[in-house]
Formats: sequence, C-alpha cells, structure tokens
Amino acid sequence: MLISILLSFPVQALDTCHALFGNDHPSLEIAKNMIEASQTKRGMERNKLFVEEPHYIRIRVGMPPTLKLISSEGKVFRHYTSKEGLQEILKTKGLRAGWTPFYYSGYITDYNEDLTGIFITTPEVGPDTIGVRPENSVFVDFRFLENTGILYLRDGILLVPGPPSIELWKLHLYQSERREYYQDYAEEFAKWDMQGIPEPLTVPIEVIDYSR
Repeated sequence: MLISILLSFPVQALDTCHALFGNDHPSLEIAKNMIEASQTKRGMERNKLFVEEPHYIRIRVGMPPTLKLISSEGKVFRHYTSKEGLQEILKTKGLRAGWTPFYYSGYITDYNEDLTGIFITTPEVGPDTIGVRPENSVFVDFRFLENTGILYLRDGILLVPGPPSIELWKLHLYQSERREYYQDYAEEFAKWDMQGIPEPLTVPIEVIDYSR
C-alpha cells in the first residue's frame, strides 16, 4: 500500500518569529487534545464512501488510536515540496498548512477530514517510501523555533496539526454571487460571514539544509 504525505505551503511572512523562541506553538495544545480524543474514543468513523473510477474513496472523521506525540526539541525534520515551494520557504523561513487532509492510498483511499495541518518526516525517509511524487520531492531540512505539536501518524508520516488552507476555488465561490446555489457549503460560508475566513496553520522554522 502507498502512504501519501500531503504537501504544505510556505507562510507569507514570519518577521516576528524571533520573538517567539522558547514559546509553545498553538499546535502543541491541538496535538495534546487530539491524543486525548484518540484515547477516550478509539477508532475512526466512516463518514461516506463513494466511487471515483477506478478507485473507492472513503472519507473518515475522528482520531485514530495510533496517534503519538513526538517531541520537537533539538530534532531535525524534513518537508517535501516543489521547487517553487522551496523558494518561498527559504524566503519566509516558515511553513503553512496545505488544504488536503491526510490520506492513505490503497484499494480504498482513506481521507481523514480531522487530520489537517503540515505534513513532515525525518531526513532518513526518502520521498518514494511515503508516496511523494517526483515533482514534489524537493526537500528542506529544518528545526522548529518553538515547542511544536508533532503527531506520529504512520511510519515516516508526521503531522503538525492545525487549520488547513482553503482552496482557491472555494474562496472564489464564497465571493461569487452564485454561492447561494451551492447548499453543500451554506453552513460553512455562513460561519465565515460571522467569524471571517479562517487562517491556516503557520509555523516558523530554522532551515538546516535543502535541495540544490
């Protein structure tokens, strides 16, 4: 089976990150809450199953019981991205969550809507072993600048949990005059009207090495 690591995207600006040294990043509290949820309510719930030829796709929610909290202190991690993504990361010294949740690809592709954030690994894990496509196999090795929440998902797959980015098509739909015709997103859009468009998870990093 193929384990897929989802790519994250660079944050636009982290000029104030030097003031954050030694602090707990918000992801740490999120990770602890997710660990607690995985222990009190074991297993994931199947939300829906549908066919997208030639594969079955299953959408799940909930915390898998295999979650483990990993310390970020003094450790070097790796993030795979595209050439363009690497340039932005080097420029901003930060990572930003992508919009896709964690998924595990086999005969049935399992997506877990509750496992979102920044997906990372460690330097000894090659891109081909975790399902990274060749065009996204550019890497950056780094340390976190804060006490960051890191969850073990599967061998080679780690997650800094937090809110995902929002896909551009959904933002355009939200801002369009035709949004009222798309009732599947009515509740989500109403929440945005009241609270604003949610910001994705961002994490400052210290770059150690990268693809050249």
